[in-house]
Amino acid sequence: MGSTDTTILQNGDSIHQNGKITQNGNVENFKNIDLKEINGGNTKIENPNNDVENEIRIEYNWPSGTGPDKLRPTDNIHTSVPDGCVKIRNSFEIDTKPISVPTLVNEAVERWGDLPALGTRIEGAGWDIVNFRQYREDVRTVAKAFIKLGLERYHSVCILGMNSKEWFYADIGAIHAGGFAAGIYTTNSPDACLHCLKTSYANIAVVENDMQLQKILKIRDQVPDLKAIIQYTGKPSDSSVLSWQDLMDIGSKESDEKLDEIIDSLAVNECCSLLYTSGTTSLPKAVMLSHDNLIFNAKMAAKYLDMEPGNERILSYLPLSHAAAQAADLFMGLVCGGCVYFGDKNVLKGSMVDNLKAMKPTILFGVPRVWEKIKEGLETAEKKSSRVKQFLFYHARAAGLAHYKAVSEGYVGESFSYKFFKRLVYGKVKEALGFDQCRTYLSGAAPIPTEVREFLTSLDMPVTEAYGMSETSGGHFISKSPDLDLNAIGRTFPGTRSKIDQPDENGNGEICMYGRNVFMGYLNDPEKTEEALDSDGWLHSGDLGKINKNSFLQITGRIKELIITAGGENVAPALIELAVKTEIPIISQAVIIGDRRKYLSMLATLKCVINMETGVPQDELSPESKVWLKSIGASQYKTVSEIVEKKPAEVYKAIEEGIKRVNDNAISQAQRIQKFTILPKDFSLATGELGPTMKVLKRIVFVKYEKEIEELYQ
Repeated sequence: MGSTDTTILQNGDSIHQNGKITQNGNVENFKNIDLKEINGGNTKIENPNNDVENEIRIEYNWPSGTGPDKLRPTDNIHTSVPDGCVKIRNSFEIDTKPISVPTLVNEAVERWGDLPALGTRIEGAGWDIVNFRQYREDVRTVAKAFIKLGLERYHSVCILGMNSKEWFYADIGAIHAGGFAAGIYTTNSPDACLHCLKTSYANIAVVENDMQLQKILKIRDQVPDLKAIIQYTGKPSDSSVLSWQDLMDIGSKESDEKLDEIIDSLAVNECCSLLYTSGTTSLPKAVMLSHDNLIFNAKMAAKYLDMEPGNERILSYLPLSHAAAQAADLFMGLVCGGCVYFGDKNVLKGSMVDNLKAMKPTILFGVPRVWEKIKEGLETAEKKSSRVKQFLFYHARAAGLAHYKAVSEGYVGESFSYKFFKRLVYGKVKEALGFDQCRTYLSGAAPIPTEVREFLTSLDMPVTEAYGMSETSGGHFISKSPDLDLNAIGRTFPGTRSKIDQPDENGNGEICMYGRNVFMGYLNDPEKTEEALDSDGWLHSGDLGKINKNSFLQITGRIKELIITAGGENVAPALIELAVKTEIPIISQAVIIGDRRKYLSMLATLKCVINMETGVPQDELSPESKVWLKSIGASQYKTVSEIVEKKPAEVYKAIEEGIKRVNDNAISQAQRIQKFTILPKDFSLATGELGPTMKVLKRIVFVKYEKEIEELYQ
């Protein structure tokens, strides 16, 4: 049997799809609706009667499918049990038939079998390339080995390590074998690893090296379901641990019969992957994602970004345990036939440009800190260049920004100055960065300062934004050039819906999302599942936002991070923190304090040099900080400790003036920063204040700097 579904379109909805329509009333009386490509026609409401409320129902049947592409019958819109299944939400993309991950792999092989799929950098020897055909063969070998080692249906393979082809094989192999793929952040402590292993019913743990292995060995006696541990680089120090070659040898000796039986038992509306939330406010929750969640999300993103089948190159370097990296690397690579290249171990410690130049990506997804570092590097290079080059750089940026602002407003064409600088400046800058073939520059996982987007866009690298959650399989809002707004994120993904719940007088409310990319539920946590998903299947994000006049989403805060002052006023700290970093270039991180306090205060860190081996912030100030200090007549200061201990008047005065500029734009007295303190060290992954996607873990900061916070209120 298939699955019958009905979409009810309310006033204000807009769709682009093919389907059968039954109407309650006259379509001409429906306001603010643009209906295109309905039943092959082209219908647009030119003069709607805005006084008439109406609704249109779109009804369709999902094909039943066979084998792994079948739908298990259910009326559930969410579930929290490991072997549960859910009804597929309406998508407005009827032609996007639900398929399973094994079918996606098979289709990739059929279309692009001999094209490069995965690239691993070999020091001094270029790239080791695996094509799609070999990719599938290795995945199946790994899946057969997992089954032989005792992987059970609806149990997990936990993967702990840096990005690599083995990470991909373990993830996709676990899904083929009927289990869950579950990534663990490499920065997790043994106790945090234990939480993931136990809550996901882990039968197998795959680790990168001895450092990660020791975490698992320390807690493996507390994981009753754990049957095997595999290490994919180096020789295991424990004889009970299998090497990657051991795993491949086991799988190569097994027949395909058992694996094919398990693949045939899969269904597109059951869980195949677990993504753990960052745990910024509580223990990480296991987000259950179905085959259809993951594949639909990747297909819609690839469609919107106009990705070229068989002609994309993607750099994989962000943690694969994060939703955005899995969507961009694991699944969009399979959807569009792109080759995924794995960055070296220092890609986030200084070798990013070297990696980019070696593989020349056509698309780069980065967290804001990646784009900030690129901007800072270009600014430093500009300061060191001749006056003539600085003059050209300045005017090139002005022409570039003017071009993209004109394009975003509908202007078609290129001005003379833009064409001139495109040849003289933009091309050379992009070539120096490895971006000479890049078409898409995408930022996500956290808010990016507008000034960073403007700077890079002015050099013909239009950085667009995406917004989503683990619970939306990665993305739900996205933008692309030339359809971009430098002060907002983007539009709703194709085939999905969004709304602002309970908006205030300024249009701010909770961002809610709906679509086939929205998750199934939290594993074994029905209470949290029902908090996140309402009875109609809408996901309540916990983030505050509004839709601007261009139909772009703007993030204005987070409900759980809202500060409620002693006077009862709600303050969203995220926007204030971004404004501080924009106004005061020496500040690396800003954390606003003030919950149940009489006024707002701020913890600030300064930009400094990072140890490329350990990732630990050093005492020496960064080149960008030194340039700023020189601009205020304080070039004699070279270290963070000098500024923290000596508190030079000119430095503190300049910071206070920056804070005053931020305060001048505050909408009320309660939104103003009254006091601040500079911390002795910047935040980092290594020291625990930043999460894997470089978000500040405020619960850690508040505990670590409790003394400094209390001093601000004495």
